[in-house]
Amino acid sequence: MVRTELHRRPGARSGFTAIELMVVISIVILLVAMTVPSIYPAIRKGRVHDAANSIMRVASQARQLARTRSGPPTVALYYGVAVVVPSSGSAYAVLIYDTVPAGSMNASSIGLTTQYNTNQYVSKQTFNANVMPFNAISGGGGPGSKAVYTLQQPGTVVAWYYQYRTGFVIASGATSTTLGNVGTPSIPANTATGTPAIATIGPTVFGVCSLDQQYCVALSIYSVGLANAQDLF
Repeated sequence: MVRTELHRRPGARSGFTAIELMVVISIVILLVAMTVPSIYPAIRKGRVHDAANSIMRVASQARQLARTRSGPPTVALYYGVAVVVPSSGSAYAVLIYDTVPAGSMNASSIGLTTQYNTNQYVSKQTFNANVMPFNAISGGGGPGSKAVYTLQQPGTVVAWYYQYRTGFVIASGATSTTLGNVGTPSIPANTATGTPAIATIGPTVFGVCSLDQQYCVALSIYSVGLANAQDLF
């Protein structure tokens, strides 16, 4: 049996040459340059959806708490949701247990502890710094007409509460028998069918969008307590 041995020539080196390494680096840079533009929009869109889902998650928690309790204590405290834009920092959604009417709230009226007490929130979901709530839309009525979203101003709050046992949406304990929608126009009463009026709590248009307004999600919280999210383009 003949055994053949291979011997490396003196001075020969293994590995990449400088030219080969430059070619590989150039290909990697080209691939990254082609990929990043398609990934970044998806990241921005994901941030908007995360904020919308945070609001819906907090709303579901508040509604569940209200439905599993028999009624308010001596002080008419109610479970609800507040979407807050503070004077500085990122916007956030909190589950509140409060007495302040939804229309009277501001960012400073919501406490910063996690106790079940007046003017203090129960849980908090902070949005990405590039996402903000909006409370009005203009334009976008025809082909080529781009909608413009009015962002919620610093120091303001969009809030609503849930009725005990039923989980219906209300504005405050003082109006615990008057139901309302959030993010939709009001509905007048229909005497023919006996359908009661449904008020609007907060803005008739409500949602979250990226700061460049390229990605927006409209939110509607209906009087029966159900929530819906709709992408806007």
